[in-house]
Amino acid sequence: MFFDPKVVEGVRRLFFTKVTGERIKERGTDGIKAAMKNYKFLAPPKPIDSVQQGGTAVFKGHEMVYLRRDEATADHAPWQDVLQAAGVGAA
Repeated sequence: MFFDPKVVEGVRRLFFTKVTGERIKERGTDGIKAAMKNYKFLAPPKPIDSVQQGGTAVFKGHEMVYLRRDEATADHAPWQDVLQAAGVGAA
């Protein structure tokens, strides 16, 4: 069996990090369990596509006023920061 070293490194970097465990512990697993209830595996066209990480960007017109790249799985932008960048008061 052959594993592309870039894919293996990407999976290790994104899914097996201290940050991933910390974020999941903070949020709990109820949401994940509910989302997985109807989960059906869908493979990406290219294996490397499965290790692309997400992030959050806020734009004001054509100007990007906030950018945060997710460091690992479940490491999302703090919603208070996103709302502030969008000019919306956090309640």
